[in-house]
Amino acid sequence: MNNVTKEVLTFYDQYDYYFDLSGYSKKRFIEEINFGFDDWTWLDGIKESTVFAFKSNAGSGSVIIVMCISEDNVNLLLFSSDVLLYTNPQSTASYERDKFAKWFKTMLN
Repeated sequence: MNNVTKEVLTFYDQYDYYFDLSGYSKKRFIEEINFGFDDWTWLDGIKESTVFAFKSNAGSGSVIIVMCISEDNVNLLLFSSDVLLYTNPQSTASYERDKFAKWFKTMLN
């Protein structure tokens, strides 16, 4: 957990946009977000703060998906250079980097 923000900032620096899908309860996340899983029991099994990232193909380039999971909540961020990947893209401008880092750390608590 000590290096999570540093690692996420490498994605911030690499891609043009991030998409904020944070603030879900686990139940609401399962209802709203569909990654093609039929069985979400693994999500309910996570009781301690856990963060993981994976890279996928968005059809017109790559996307990095970062999931921050706590006992009750799920925060999801997508990093991509495709502005049309999802709604409400946020720029990964260098002048906003410190503000982003502070905001992201709140997801880890």
